[in-house]
Amino acid sequence: MTGLATGGPGFVAVGSSQQREVADAAVWTSADGQAWSRVPPDLVVLGGPGDQLMSAVTAGGPGLVAVGFEFHGRDEEDAAVWTSTDGLTWSRVPHAAAVFGGSGSQEMSAVVAGGPGLVAVGFDYSKGEGDAAVWTSVDGRVWSRVRDGSSGFG
Repeated sequence: MTGLATGGPGFVAVGSSQQREVADAAVWTSADGQAWSRVPPDLVVLGGPGDQLMSAVTAGGPGLVAVGFEFHGRDEEDAAVWTSTDGLTWSRVPHAAAVFGGSGSQEMSAVVAGGPGLVAVGFDYSKGEGDAAVWTSVDGRVWSRVRDGSSGFG
């Protein structure tokens, strides 16, 4: 488990689980913080080729928004976003290479509600070294990347 938020049936924790040779994103829920249940794995939404990891989760957007990355091999990761209305059923935001990918690795490591709706931060290794990266979304479903020239951190 790498992230925790209040929402859904009470609490929602996110992370990953390695059931096969690869890791898949994973979600756990709890009504009281004492007894936890894993949301049944949906290999289409939470899994797929390579590794998937949810790094953080927050209440916002359609209910809950989790961010992280998927690993495609060749030492490259692309940022990834999942959404849920109830913490039990999750949807994957469609991958847009211009927003979530590119050369090298991009990863979202934290997300909060605020600003335009949601703000996620992480890193981008597309230029051969690690630079800070910021993404924003009004609704958790459509994301934009804050470009380096306007941000002061690239």
